[in-house]
Amino acid sequence: YLSGREVVLMDLSGWDMNTDSIYIWHCGNIPKSWFDKSGFKLANHFNRDKMGTVREGKMKPGELTALRFLESDASAFLATGRFYEREKPIYKGCSSWMKELKINGQAASSKDYMNTLLVNSVPHHLAYVDEDLTTDVNEFCAWLGIGVMEPIPYRDYLQRSDHRTGDKLQSSNTKLQTKSKFQ
Repeated sequence: YLSGREVVLMDLSGWDMNTDSIYIWHCGNIPKSWFDKSGFKLANHFNRDKMGTVREGKMKPGELTALRFLESDASAFLATGRFYEREKPIYKGCSSWMKELKINGQAASSKDYMNTLLVNSVPHHLAYVDEDLTTDVNEFCAWLGIGVMEPIPYRDYLQRSDHRTGDKLQSSNTKLQTKSKFQ
């Protein structure tokens, strides 16, 4: 409703550190306006017998916003990037690779992107729209009291975060700030 454009639900399905890109995919649930110039084909669902027909094809290059609300703590993961054409093998269904990543308007590497998702326990299904809605989503969240996650830079050790505030609970110089019954 923020944009009036068609929104799709996709899985985070791959990560290529060499090209600093993220792969998103789903089984064939996207509208035809999202496909690239080669279009799509109709096919039987590839891993569920008698499930029905799905669309298969690559998604068009361009700008996008990824969004996921976490009900448990009133927070949101908000990212933007660009789909780009790539010949790397793809799964059956609908998919594309994205790069030029930003988390809540801040440039992020694919490592930072993945780290922010994992540290904050963001589920792998995200909603995508084919335009940058960073400003609109931040305003919407501010009115509703929903915190928007900031990027958490990748580190080569376990990190934990408070979903609501983005405050780190552990770093290389501090102990985990939770109490164990064994202390």
